[in-house]
Amino acid sequence: MFIILKVGLMEEEKLHRLCNILVIITIFLVAIGLIMVFSASSIRIPQSEISMYHYFLRQTLWAAIGFLALLIVSRIDCNWLFKNSFYILLFCLLLTVCTLCFPPINNARRWLIIGPLSIQPSELLKVAFIIYLSSFFSKKDDDKLKIFLHGFFPPIIILAIILAILALQPHCGAAIFISFIFLSMAFFGRVRIKYILLFFIFVGISIGTIITTKSYVMERIVNMDNYQSQHSIIALGSGGIFGKGPGLSEQKLFTLPLPYTDFILPIIGEELGFLGVLFIICLFVLFAIIGFSISVNLSSIFGSLLVFGLVFSIFLQAIINMCVVSKLIPVMGLPLPFISYGGSFLVSSLISIGLIINLTHSSSKIKDHFP
Repeated sequence: MFIILKVGLMEEEKLHRLCNILVIITIFLVAIGLIMVFSASSIRIPQSEISMYHYFLRQTLWAAIGFLALLIVSRIDCNWLFKNSFYILLFCLLLTVCTLCFPPINNARRWLIIGPLSIQPSELLKVAFIIYLSSFFSKKDDDKLKIFLHGFFPPIIILAIILAILALQPHCGAAIFISFIFLSMAFFGRVRIKYILLFFIFVGISIGTIITTKSYVMERIVNMDNYQSQHSIIALGSGGIFGKGPGLSEQKLFTLPLPYTDFILPIIGEELGFLGVLFIICLFVLFAIIGFSISVNLSSIFGSLLVFGLVFSIFLQAIINMCVVSKLIPVMGLPLPFISYGGSFLVSSLISIGLIINLTHSSSKIKDHFP
């Protein structure tokens, strides 16, 4: 019925232990993020008459909101999520559409401005889409999944709508990222390979169209060796093995633009050295190994798919961010999970962890349904 690699279901006690380790890794990453956001942002704030603690305090507030959301989500009835996944996705989709009504910030309409706060609904949309895909694929038996109209066509239509909205914002990095999430979940959700290959061709054509029609995307590809990337490499390389020491980065001194956001890893490399970066990489690798181990050992198909999608999305985004700051791929506008400054992404990531906790403790109670 559900074809994934399983050697046998793990005992619940072991699953809970793995989940606790996953939570500890998450807390470590968030704590590192808060420290590094303060280090990377405080140096330039006095020039703009903003408190040197401005970004640190805002990120701390978002972290508190995120952990509160984690606690709430970890106690939600998973059967309710399973049955209402489409409506959750629709709500997040409508929020994302609302961003198009707000004035642009840096030539992009990605935020809902609510008083002093700005929210990026596309981050919640990623989580909602993963919940929907998990529910959709788990409701289909193998015979239904072999039929294109039953097993693959409906989520493709929804994906096309999401990509169109993200293109209007524009947020092409998120559009490409969500396409790869869809591809991985379709494969893990046992959709026929030939349909996945057709979708892969569709994604290739779509990416090619985006590159040729969006001048700024082409510019990023052609100018990968730009000012920001050059100073990112300088920061990563100048830290050596042990780094220059906490707070002693030189590239954050008006050289590397907005170093507390997507390019925070080079600051970590400069201040904490190769060992600091290696430690971050090891935490994400361990996060992925533990997350995937939980996924393949859950008794519920919905739970297994959802944990896989959530863990893979966080791990994939970490890999993409590391490749960007290392100048291996063009800038995509995707932050480093749990560490980069950004409230919406931090909250959505912690919601993902809350869902994983919930599913680990209640997977056996989920009623997968095959119509």
